[in-house]
Amino acid sequence: GSTWGSPQEVSSKFGRALTVSDGGRVAAWIRTNKTSWYSSGPVRTAGYKSAKKGWTPSAAIPGTTESTNVQLSSNGNRALIESGTTGYLMAVRDTSNTWLTAVSVVSGTNLGNGVMSGNGTSLVYIERGPDAYPSPPGKVYYVSQNADGTWPAPTQIGQANPDALYGVNNELAYSKDGSTIAWVDETYALRSITRNDDGSWSAPSLLKQYGSDPDLRILKLSANGTRVMWVRGDSDGILTSTRTGTTWAPASNVTVDETYSAAMSPNGVNMAWGNTDGQMLVSRYNGTKWVKPKVLGSVGYYPTITLTDKTLAWTSNESKGSALRTVIWKGGKWQSTVKHSSTGFSPAVSYDGMTLAWASTGNKRIYSVK
Repeated sequence: GSTWGSPQEVSSKFGRALTVSDGGRVAAWIRTNKTSWYSSGPVRTAGYKSAKKGWTPSAAIPGTTESTNVQLSSNGNRALIESGTTGYLMAVRDTSNTWLTAVSVVSGTNLGNGVMSGNGTSLVYIERGPDAYPSPPGKVYYVSQNADGTWPAPTQIGQANPDALYGVNNELAYSKDGSTIAWVDETYALRSITRNDDGSWSAPSLLKQYGSDPDLRILKLSANGTRVMWVRGDSDGILTSTRTGTTWAPASNVTVDETYSAAMSPNGVNMAWGNTDGQMLVSRYNGTKWVKPKVLGSVGYYPTITLTDKTLAWTSNESKGSALRTVIWKGGKWQSTVKHSSTGFSPAVSYDGMTLAWASTGNKRIYSVK
């Protein structure tokens, strides 16, 4: 559709790092009254029942105190939890909104940039060394769940940029289908590996070599791993490349706008970004080139942007409540902008683009529309 229904309350328990499952049936977030990215708390979830009945009462996932991030599997039955004190945990949903106690996948205190596959059975992450000068390279790990449900010891697949800053740089990406991993290595090269037919990983392929720390703020892969996009701190605009087999095409620009906030749709066809002129823009790949960007509205310096194949949502400021707006792709064009809140924070859009959820800093509640 091209219109949204009336807002429904998801929970009276405010939080951040909000995420929803692919079909919008499960929502999860870090329960905290703070809006800073490093604030921690337990993971809470709620399950959607129907338009008439709304959402189940929210509940905490057992064993998830001091969590800093949460990701849901495609079906909403698994939650990957990041904790600065314990490492990565996995929780499994037992009933509509009852979860089993989270179990350890990887233990450690210097872990970050973790990304889970869509089915929730594998994870990639970076282990940073202790504070030292010069900084040692990080270690890139991959781990896949065993058939019996246990988690084996992780396998190191490479080394990572020693100059990357935890919480600032995002230098690891993992495709939703589990086929492709990309990261910045210890030589400042952006590389990737792809899964072979026998389940092993290919030798690393070079996307782009940098002479010094590329300072990546954003690195994302399309759902099938055949397109990558990245944004640098000193901003070359948005760079992208496409993969055929294990070979990447030369990098090209979607835009040269200076930007610190950008998003790519799962199908790799849409790119959205907020530029330093205060504009929210979107461009679509037409099979040959990226079309002229369309201005959809205004943004602050660091907007929060979430983008699916047909729905774009953004807030003007990532660190506090601000105007939350959406635009829907329908009939070959982007429709009119819709404003949902003046105090929107941490917006999330389901993979199918049919559910929007957000936290409101005005009354400290969480809402959704479908």
